[in-house]
Amino acid sequence: MTGRALTESRIKELANALGRDLKGKLSFIGYLVAIAIAIKSPAIAITITIYALIACIWLVPDRRIERNLPPTG
Repeated sequence: MTGRALTESRIKELANALGRDLKGKLSFIGYLVAIAIAIKSPAIAITITIYALIACIWLVPDRRIERNLPPTG
């Protein structure tokens, strides 16, 4: 198997493991909401809180990747 084919197969495996990618969608929506609030209101604490919550979401490891991808090596 060539390097490119191996890379493409790993990308497909990763895409299948992630599925719907709820974290990504929630992050995108959260960033949009935070930006809209920052533009409309001077309440910086609300936008910082939203950004902090999004960061906390990404600190939690995604078990689907570990479960669906075979070990490398």
